[in-house]
Amino acid sequence: MVAGNTDFALLLYKKLKDDSAGNVFFSPYSISTALAMVYAGAQEQTQTQMAETLNFTIVGEQLYPAFGALQKQIIEKDTQGYQIYLANALWLQEGVPFLQEFLDRTAYFDAGRYQVDFFHEAENTQRQINAWIEEKTKGKIKNLIPAGGVNRETALAISDALYFKGQWKTKFKWWKTRKSDFFVTVDHKIKIPLMHLKEKFNYCDQENLQALELPYKGDEMSMLVLLPKDVNGLEDIENMLTAEFLNTILSKMWKTKVSVYLPRFKMTWGTTSLKNALAALGMPDAFNPGKADFSGINGQDGLYISDVFHKAFVEVNEEGTEAAAGTFLAVTKSLSSELVFRADHPFLFLIRDNRSGSILFIGRLINPAE
Repeated sequence: MVAGNTDFALLLYKKLKDDSAGNVFFSPYSISTALAMVYAGAQEQTQTQMAETLNFTIVGEQLYPAFGALQKQIIEKDTQGYQIYLANALWLQEGVPFLQEFLDRTAYFDAGRYQVDFFHEAENTQRQINAWIEEKTKGKIKNLIPAGGVNRETALAISDALYFKGQWKTKFKWWKTRKSDFFVTVDHKIKIPLMHLKEKFNYCDQENLQALELPYKGDEMSMLVLLPKDVNGLEDIENMLTAEFLNTILSKMWKTKVSVYLPRFKMTWGTTSLKNALAALGMPDAFNPGKADFSGINGQDGLYISDVFHKAFVEVNEEGTEAAAGTFLAVTKSLSSELVFRADHPFLFLIRDNRSGSILFIGRLINPAE
C-alpha cells in the first residue's frame, strides 16, 4: 500500500508543479487518507477510477484495515525526537441515513464523527470544521475551507489533519547561518539566510544531482533533499521522479562527511483546489453529479465530490522542521576533497517516515523569500 501511495504522491506532485510556477508543498499522505475514506462509499465506475488514480493496489475490504495499520505505525512516536499527530473526522448531515458498512470502513481511520446541520447552518459548520483543522495542526493551517466550500446541499464532509515537528539529529548552529546568494534562476539571485553544518550524512552523487538525507532525532523520520547540479536543472529531476527513481537514489546512498548549506525558510501553500488535478489524473466521475456513484455511503444515488481543498505549511530552521497539512472534501448532492552540498538554487525535498517508507510531505523550493 505504501508503494501505491508513493506512486500517487509523485504523480500528483508532477500535476501540481505543472500548474504552479513557484514553490509547491503538500501532504500526499493527508490527501490519500481523506480520499480513501470517501472511497469507502464509492461504487462501480467511480470506485474503479478512484482505485486506479490513487494507486490502491489492495482491493476489497483489506484496504481499510491496511490504512488503519499504517496510520497507527506512523503515529507511534518517540517523543524525544519528534511530534506527529494525525486526525480524521466525518461531518455527517443530520437526518441522512448513512450505511453502517460505510461507517464501519471509515472506523479503521480512527475518524471522529460529528453530527452537523449543513442545510440550516452551513456557514457556522464551515467555521467549526476550520477551527477543528486549525486546532489539530497547532494553529498552522487556518481557514482551509474557503467561502462557499460547503453549502445547504452538502451531505457529508471529510477532513484530515497532519502535523509534524522534528528536531534535527544534528542541529545547525545559528551563529553559522549567513546571508548568502540564492539563485532563483541563473539570472536572478536573492539574499537569504543559508544555514551551515559539517557532519556525516547519507549522501549520493549522481550525474545530474546530489541527494542528501537529513535525519530527525530518533532516526525514524528524515528529510530527503534532491539538489540538481545545474541551477536550472530542477525540471529535469522532476521529470525523472518515480518511486523506482527514489528507491534507486536511496539504495545508492552512503554515509560520509558532508559540508551542508541549506536555506532557512518558511512556506504556506494553498488553499488549493485539487478537483481539476485529481480529475485529470483519472477520476473525473467522482466530481460529476451525473456520473458519480457514492451509493455505498447512504444507499442512494446523487452524491458526488464537490471539491477537495488542501493547504500545507512548512518551516525549516537550525533546530529542525515543523510541517502541517489539512485536507477537506465535501460530498454533495447534486565533488573535491570536501563534499559540499550547497542548496543555493531550486531543489526538491521530501519528509519521509523511514519505517514504512511513506512520503508524508513533498515540495520544491523555488524562492525562499516567497
